[in-house]
Amino acid sequence: MNCREANDFHLNPETVLLIVDSVATPDNLGFVLRRADAAGANSLHKNWIRASRGAVGRIPLACCSDAENYLVALIVAGFNRLAASSKTSKDLYDFGLTPPLAFVVGNDNEGIRIAIHDLCTDVVAIPRAAG
Repeated sequence: MNCREANDFHLNPETVLLIVDSVATPDNLGFVLRRADAAGANSLHKNWIRASRGAVGRIPLACCSDAENYLVALIVAGFNRLAASSKTSKDLYDFGLTPPLAFVVGNDNEGIRIAIHDLCTDVVAIPRAAG
């Protein structure tokens, strides 16, 4: 997999990150995209994918060998960190989603690891969009 180290990315006060904890299979990333779609995200609109002429498949992903330390660095940098969970009544859209922000989701079998969850500012549920 073409994957750069997350620490190599430049972060600024307008940065919004999606962090996927413990990706086990390519299906886990597919699950993340389905959940993003369910929440009404449109960052991968079909016209963008078509216009990219395949570039979307070549965009490098960021990997992190030490997620806990990466999140600690985000704390130092002033990031809010929201953990996604189906076990809360707090709706994602009830929060002020102001950058810098890291939104953390877990894999579809185990969710977010406790060590990562404990470094998050709050826990929110992702509501499903109509349709």
